[in-house]
Amino acid sequence: MVPERYLIKIALRALEEAALRAKSVPQERNYAIRLCLAYLASKSPERWPFDEYWRELVQEDDKTRSANLNRTLNAIHLRLGIRRKL
Repeated sequence: MVPERYLIKIALRALEEAALRAKSVPQERNYAIRLCLAYLASKSPERWPFDEYWRELVQEDDKTRSANLNRTLNAIHLRLGIRRKL
């Protein structure tokens, strides 16, 4: 069985990678990101940062998209009680 902490780490890493790619171009919302967000949201008392991350992936303005994804990733880490490593 895969430890829960390992699954959470993988899901967070996938979101970080998508946000990094989104710095210069909107990202396609795919099932892999959807799965990561759903899994992590199931571990959190609040859903809003996960929903907002999903919406921000396709934001047209590069600066707005990047800043909002960074903000939502900070909120996701906070909700999960995990320190974000940049």
